[in-house]
Amino acid sequence: MNRKKLSALLPLAALAVAAFAQTPSWIVDMASGDRLQGQLGAVGPSSIKLVLRGTTGSSVDVAAKDIVLLSQDPAPKAVATGADRLELADGSLFLGRYVRVEKGVVLFESAMLGALRVNLDQVALLSVDGATPPAEPRDPAFAAALAKGGSIAIGALKAMTGTDLTLGAAGEETKLASSTLAALRMPAKAAATPPAGYVELSFANGERVGGSSPELRSGTLFASGPGGLRVGVPIDKVASISFGQSSLSALRSVVVWGAWADQATDGEHAYVLGILRDGLPGWTVTDSREEYPGRDFAAALLKARTLVVTEAENWYSADVGRLADALEKPLAEFLARGGNLVISSPQSESLAFWRDLGLIDLEGGDFNDGTVPFTAQGKSAVGAGLGSSFETINGTSFYTEGGSWPVEVWAENEYGIVVASRKVGKGRVIVVGMDYFDPSDETARVLVNAVQAK
Repeated sequence: MNRKKLSALLPLAALAVAAFAQTPSWIVDMASGDRLQGQLGAVGPSSIKLVLRGTTGSSVDVAAKDIVLLSQDPAPKAVATGADRLELADGSLFLGRYVRVEKGVVLFESAMLGALRVNLDQVALLSVDGATPPAEPRDPAFAAALAKGGSIAIGALKAMTGTDLTLGAAGEETKLASSTLAALRMPAKAAATPPAGYVELSFANGERVGGSSPELRSGTLFASGPGGLRVGVPIDKVASISFGQSSLSALRSVVVWGAWADQATDGEHAYVLGILRDGLPGWTVTDSREEYPGRDFAAALLKARTLVVTEAENWYSADVGRLADALEKPLAEFLARGGNLVISSPQSESLAFWRDLGLIDLEGGDFNDGTVPFTAQGKSAVGAGLGSSFETINGTSFYTEGGSWPVEVWAENEYGIVVASRKVGKGRVIVVGMDYFDPSDETARVLVNAVQAK
């Protein structure tokens, strides 16, 4: 493994030609929905070569633009990781051991990539020993740091000359030694427009990373950081390689998951499917009813702009622990890449589930109807084609903020919040209070707009 220090991580630019025999078996999920399986023979600037399974030397060239995901089958065994977690603004995630912050650079030992040097301004979240990062500050330009003793400092992060973090707010400064840091949340950044040919590498232990010019050579997959620096990982440790996943907002596909919804022909799940098929002409609307989502669900999500969860009125029948195991990783990766998760009318147990996954925290209130005004932000995000407010239907859920993290309130009245959102990674989690058993043109428009929200 190449353990050169990596000063930053950038989106991938191109694929470099490389030949490799004796690779593991790989599944290729195509944008068309087709699936191929075989050995990976070569990776090039515009295609891969796959030696087909069950044939004698027969191979096929597959254009990179037609590939959604390459995944090793069976999945490689995960390597042991440390308890520390480093997440970057571009969606990269490293697990291992935090060392320190020095002169604006985070030193981190990744379980897969070894010693990393990451510029602090590229960091989104840092967690040491499983500590929960502080809530998002109200001021989006502020960072929030949690010390091991439990104190929290919030403010604008000053330039570093040593190993002390200095945060300033309201004319006061707080200094924190990086050795005492338990967690850090950096200010959110707008997603950069990636170059053509973007891909992302995911590893069996949950780490994921982008680089540039990946090359498969002598059993090792290499990738470049800035300035031509290279890191390398044995190919049998790579769980998947996804193509073109940094520009989800350009995709015209939505997955509607209704495993625990009313699936009758006149139930909520069917009505939501109908609303989206009518309201999003030219889009692919995928009906998913896997109770505990697996590979097919993950493959569909890789091609989707948005995942819609229909009202889960049968949630009480679900094995919540098994659901968390099935959903946590694909949802984290989906949101990190910029996908939208739209949840329709979650209640009690399901509200707690989404909070426990670290996605959004709302508390259930009354069921009601009536006029619900948009906030200025909500009008911009989900109010297209509507006035300054919309009329809900009887049975709409109203919410209050749970307090774990700030949420953006997009529509509310005196009874509570009907539409709320929270940025997670590059994507959004959006809750709408309507269950769509009795939809209207206005409530349908809110759902269609939420699917396309940025």
